[in-house]
Amino acid sequence: MQILRRMIARLAATAVTLVGVAVIVFVVIRVVPGNPIAMMLPPGATDADIQRLQELYGLDKSIPEQFLIWAGGVLQGDFGTSISLRQPVSELVLGRLPATLELSVMALVIAVALGGAMALTATLYRGTRVEGAIDVTGGMALSVPDFLWGLVLILLFGVLWPLFHISGRISPSLGFEFQSNFYLWESFIRLRFDVWADIVAHMFMPALALAIPLAAIISQLLKQSLKETMHLD
Repeated sequence: MQILRRMIARLAATAVTLVGVAVIVFVVIRVVPGNPIAMMLPPGATDADIQRLQELYGLDKSIPEQFLIWAGGVLQGDFGTSISLRQPVSELVLGRLPATLELSVMALVIAVALGGAMALTATLYRGTRVEGAIDVTGGMALSVPDFLWGLVLILLFGVLWPLFHISGRISPSLGFEFQSNFYLWESFIRLRFDVWADIVAHMFMPALALAIPLAAIISQLLKQSLKETMHLD
């Protein structure tokens, strides 16, 4: 019962956080300068055309009313239509979800490997300069945001030493036709390891950029747990 209560409390806290983030982002987007209707109309559009589209998308209403309309659509699975791409937002998200999931899993694997290696090394050489160097490295890795790590990796291994690809998910020269958007998984299942290796080469740098800050967190937590365990009988 205690575990169930904790799970319910965390789910409730997560729901409140998501609602708060949604409100803040929605309000910020509405108050920043710029008119989204201007992106949809040609330069010669009249005021009547602008007014008609504002009424169609509910932009003539107050911000609380707009948020309630949007939230009601979200609860029904309707996330609206992208103004710039003219496509349903749900389709755009689902179309990019497989690549996001594969990238996240690969980043997690790299983070666990790096963080575990750092924690084990720091624990074995505790009290020495090696542990200090690892702690300093972890602090630097955690203090730099992942997008900046991405730019550094592109500069180092995409421009100065072009070892990895800096764009795309697969080399067009392979000519491999996928049946789904899960490129990494599908190429592995179909035993096309040449395609699989090419996809990994495309994913490595962005996955590493995401993994570096996470690896620092894993390293600190695991090192602390290992130190506590080593002091037990």
